[in-house]
Amino acid sequence: MRLLLLTISIMLLLSPFVQGQEPVCGDANYDGALTIGDAVFIFNYLFNGGPPTAQPDPNFANWDEGELLTVNDVYLCINYMWEGYQKTGVPLLYLSGIGPNCSPGPPIVPSIDSNVVLLYSDRIPPGETQAEIAMTLYFGNYPEGFELPLNIRVDGQIPLIDSVSYFPQQQNQGGSSFPRYMIYPVSGEIAIGYNVIMEYFAPIDQICTIYLTVPESTEERPITVEWTRLTPIQSTVADSNCIYPMVIRYDQAFEPILTPTCCINAGDANDDGQVNLGDAVFLVAYCFKGGISPPCFSQGDTNVDGRVNIGDAIYMINYIFRDGPAPLCSLLQL
Repeated sequence: MRLLLLTISIMLLLSPFVQGQEPVCGDANYDGALTIGDAVFIFNYLFNGGPPTAQPDPNFANWDEGELLTVNDVYLCINYMWEGYQKTGVPLLYLSGIGPNCSPGPPIVPSIDSNVVLLYSDRIPPGETQAEIAMTLYFGNYPEGFELPLNIRVDGQIPLIDSVSYFPQQQNQGGSSFPRYMIYPVSGEIAIGYNVIMEYFAPIDQICTIYLTVPESTEERPITVEWTRLTPIQSTVADSNCIYPMVIRYDQAFEPILTPTCCINAGDANDDGQVNLGDAVFLVAYCFKGGISPPCFSQGDTNVDGRVNIGDAIYMINYIFRDGPAPLCSLLQL
C-alpha cells in the first residue's frame, strides 16, 4: 500500500497539469504543457468534431495574432516544437520559433495570390451516380498546410457528400500529416484540412478528391464549388468564424483562386473515362497525324507544362509502363 501511495505521489508530481494551476498560453488541450498534442487538439477541433478548448479563456489556445482558430495556429504550434527538435534532437522540446500569442485579434484575411490556384473538376458525366471532384493545387512553393471550406452544388442542388481522399495520385507521402474533414450535410458544405509535420507536399499536386452520391441522369451535370466560411459544428459562440480558405507557408496565409476545369480524369486525353495506353496513342495522332483535338485540354496536358504535345504522350507511356509520376490536371481549358 505504501508503495502504491508513493507511486501515485510521484505521478502527481510529474504530471504536467494540476487543477488550479495558472493556464499556460498556447495550451489548447489544457494539460499544463506545450506539446504537439496541442496542434492535434486544434486540428481535430476544426476538422474532426473534437471539443473546443477547456481553457478558461479560449484565447489561451490561440497561437497566432488572428481570430480563433485556424490551421495557421496548428502550423505555428508544430513549428515551435520542430524548431526545438532541430536545435537539440529532443522531440517536442520547445526552445525557439514563434511562441503562442494568446491575444484576441482580427480575423485572418489571407492574401489572394494569382499564383495560388485550386482547380476543381466541374462536371459529372451522364449515367454516373458516384461522382468525384478532383482538387488540384498550384502553388509556386511548398505549402505546409491548408484549410478549404467549400460549398458544393450539382446542377444547382445540394449533393450527398460521402468522403474525401487525400493525395490520390501519391498514396505514400512520407513523414507525418494531419488529414481530416468535416461534412455539413444540410448545407452541402465541407471543411477540408491538412497539415504536415516535418515534411512537405509538392507545389503542384492533386491534393484531394471529394466523393459524392448523386441521382442518375442521362445528361451531363455541372458542378459548382465556391468558398464559404464555416464555424466548427461543435464550437462555442466565442469560437465563431474560424475556418477560412487558406494555404499556409512560412506563417503566410494565401487564399487560392478557385477555378473550374473540365478535367475529371487527369491523363484521359481522349475523354473516354479511362486512363490507359489509348490516351498516349490519341496524343500521338493529334500531334503528328492530324487527329482530333483533346475534348478537354487540361486532361491532355499530362505533364502540366501548359502545352499539349508529344511530351504528354511520352509522359503517359512512362506512367503506364515505367511507374512514372501520375498525370495531373493542368490550367489549360477548352
